Amino acid sequence: MPQAGAAALVGLGVLLALLLPALPLAAPAGAAPTVGAVEAVPGTLLLFHGEGCPHCAAEREWLEGLAVRYPALRIEQYEVWYDEANRAKLEQTAERLGFEATGVPVTVIGERVWIGFDDAKAEEIESTV
Repeated sequence: MPQAGAAALVGLGVLLALLLPALPLAAPAGAAPTVGAVEAVPGTLLLFHGEGCPHCAAEREWLEGLAVRYPALRIEQYEVWYDEANRAKLEQTAERLGFEATGVPVTVIGERVWIGFDDAKAEEIESTV
């Protein structure tokens, strides 16, 4: 009988090991805050852009290459000119981080923010990633 109990414990341990990664965990104190429906998670790049904006289009194209170079990077994109909910997310993010969203694109990684896009900003963003 002791062998059956040991086998059951081993089976339970294997089951827990398989299920634990799928369970939602409570955020520890000091965890990344939630911004509206946008969770500011470490390793996540947030891009707030406007449909039809040439600088936004250039950054979105550049981000495709960045995603290939850094496959663990999570990139979330929110169109803000035509989507009111996304615009509200940008405003909440700006309020939380203490900046004024004076234009697009707005790129956020953690507490760092870039407004606009050019080669110098691309280098800064990539070095932050």
